[in-house]
Amino acid sequence: MKLFFKNLKPFRALIALAILMLCVQAFSNLKLPDLMSEMVNEAIKLAGNSDIATDTTNVIDSASKKSMDEGTSFIWLKGGEMVIVTLVGAIASIIVSLIASHIGTGVARNLRKEVYQKVMSFSQREYNDFSTASLITRNTNDIAQLQRATILGIKILCFSPILGVGGIIMALRKSTSLGWIIVVSLLVIFMIIGMVFVFITPKFKRLQTLTDKINLIARENLTGLMIIRAFNTKDHETERFDDVNTSLKKISRIIMATMGGLFPTMLFVLNMTAVAILWYGGKEISIGGMQVGDMMAFIQYSMQIIMSFLIMTAVFVMIPRAAVSLGRIEEVLNTPVLITTKDDAKVSGYDIEFEDVCFKYGEAENNVLDHVSFTAEEGKTTAIIGSTGSGKSTILQLIPRLFDVTSGSVRIGRTDVRDMDLVKLRNMVGYVPQKGVLFKGSFASNLRFGDEHGTDEEIAKALEIAQAKEFTLEADGIEGEVAQGGSNLSGGQKQRVAIARAIIKEAPIYIFDDTFSALDYKTERALRMALQKEMSKATVIIVAQRVSTIRDADKIIVLEDGKIVGVGKHEDLMRECSVYSEIAQSQRFSEVDGGDMPGNQGIKENTDKGGEVYE
Repeated sequence: MKLFFKNLKPFRALIALAILMLCVQAFSNLKLPDLMSEMVNEAIKLAGNSDIATDTTNVIDSASKKSMDEGTSFIWLKGGEMVIVTLVGAIASIIVSLIASHIGTGVARNLRKEVYQKVMSFSQREYNDFSTASLITRNTNDIAQLQRATILGIKILCFSPILGVGGIIMALRKSTSLGWIIVVSLLVIFMIIGMVFVFITPKFKRLQTLTDKINLIARENLTGLMIIRAFNTKDHETERFDDVNTSLKKISRIIMATMGGLFPTMLFVLNMTAVAILWYGGKEISIGGMQVGDMMAFIQYSMQIIMSFLIMTAVFVMIPRAAVSLGRIEEVLNTPVLITTKDDAKVSGYDIEFEDVCFKYGEAENNVLDHVSFTAEEGKTTAIIGSTGSGKSTILQLIPRLFDVTSGSVRIGRTDVRDMDLVKLRNMVGYVPQKGVLFKGSFASNLRFGDEHGTDEEIAKALEIAQAKEFTLEADGIEGEVAQGGSNLSGGQKQRVAIARAIIKEAPIYIFDDTFSALDYKTERALRMALQKEMSKATVIIVAQRVSTIRDADKIIVLEDGKIVGVGKHEDLMRECSVYSEIAQSQRFSEVDGGDMPGNQGIKENTDKGGEVYE
C-alpha cells in the first residue's frame, strides 16, 4: 500500500478539496429528510387545526386564518430550502466526480510510467523472470484496476462513511428508541461483507493469473500463426486456449455469481429494516412518543445508512482485485536491478579482454561459460565459432553488460565494464543481435536508433555499406515504410538494415551475433569486404556458424561446451583443432578453392527476396 499512497501524495490538495465537497454533498443528503420531517409535521398540524375549526364553528376566525397562512408560508419556505440544498449537493457531486477522475487517471499515469521505466532498466536476467504477456498485463489491466478503485474509492469509499455516520447521528436525534434496529442491520451487513471479502479475495488472485496466461497463449498463437498452420497444430492450440478460457470463465462466473447474490441480500436487509421501523415506529406514534414526520425522516436516514454501506460493499469487493493488482505492480517495481551504472571510469584504448570468465544463468547449477580468457585487439577482427549452445552469444552479451559475469572480469581498455557508466559503455558498442529487430516507421527512423542526429546522406551511406541500397530504393528510399517488427521485409533484408543501424553509429567496438546467416554467399562476401574497409580501426567481434564467414579473421576462437578449445587463424586451426576441423568438414569447406563451398550448385541467389539462401 506504500506504493499507492506514495502516488497519491502529489494530489493531496485535490483530495482535501474532494473530501470537503463530499462533506457538502453528505450534508445536503442528510438535510433533506430533516426538512421533509418539518414540512410533514407542520402539514399535519395545519390539517388538524382546519378539521377542528370546521367541526366547531365552520368558520375560521382571523387568528386561525393567520396561523394557517403562516403554516403555508413555512411549508413553501422549507420547500425552497430543499431545492437549494439539492442544487448544492448536485454541484458538489459533479466537482467530486471531476476531481476523482483527475486523481485516478493521474495515479494510473504515474504508475504506468514507473513500471515502464523500471522494465526498461531491467537487465536480461530480470526481464527473463517475467513473461512478456505478464508485463503487458501488469502495465495495462492491473493499473486500470487501480485507476477504477481510486476513482470509486474517492467518490464512494470516502463518501459512504461520512454519510453513514452522519445518518446515525441524525436518526438518533429523531428517535433513540429505534436505534437498536440500525445497530442490528449494520451488524448483519458487516458480517455479509466479511464473508464475501474472505471468499472472493483468492478468486481475484486466480483471475489475474489466468488473465496473464490467456494473454500469453494468445500472443504466442498470433506470433507463431504461420508455424501453427505449417505444422497443422491448429486443433492443439485451440484446445490449449479453450482450457485456459474455460478456467477463466468458471472463476469469473463464481465472482459474478457472488456479486450478483450480494445486492439482493443487501436489499432484503434494507427492506426488513424498513418494515421493523414501521412496525415499532407505529407503536411509538400511537402512544405519542414520536411524530409521523420524524418516523418518515428516521426511515430515510436508515435507508441512507444502509445504502451507504451497501454501496461501500461494491467498492470493498473491488479492493481485493485492486490489492492483487497492486501487489503485482509492486513485484515489478521492487525487483532489484543487478546491473546498475557506476562512475564513469576512463578507458585507454578499445581492446576487449576476457579474464577467467565464468557465467551461468540465474540459479542454474552448471556454467554456460567456464574459465574463458582471450583478448580481442583494437583494429582487428576476432571471430567466435562453435556448436549450438556452446556460449558464443553469451560472450557477446557480457561486453555491453546485458548480463554480468558470475566470476572473472571483462575489460575494455584495461577498465572493468562493471566500473563504467552504462550509457557510455553501450554508446561505444555497435551491437547487431542474432535476431534483427526493427521498429514500425521508416528505414531512416530505424537507423536513427544508432545515431539520432544521422543525416540522410549518412543513412544512405550506411545502407549502401550494408548492401541494403537496392531494396530500399525500390521501397521509396530511406523514407520507405518498415512494418512492425519488419514484417514486410525478408530475413536477409532485416539483417542488413540492422547492420546498417550499427554502422551509422560509428562506434569503436562492433559485435555481430550470427548476423550473416540469412544472406547468400555472394551478398555476404560483398558485405564483409565493405565492413572490413569501413571498420579497419574498430574492435570487431563476429559470431558465426559458417566457416566461410570467419576464415579471414585475424583471430578465431573455437568454443565447445563453454570452454575455449582452440585459438588461432583458419589455417592453423584446420591443422591443430579437431573441433574446428570437424565444423569445416561438416560444411564441406575446402582450402583448395579459397573458401568457396563445393556442392553448392543447388543453391541459388534470390535478390528479389533480399539475397537469402534458398535450397
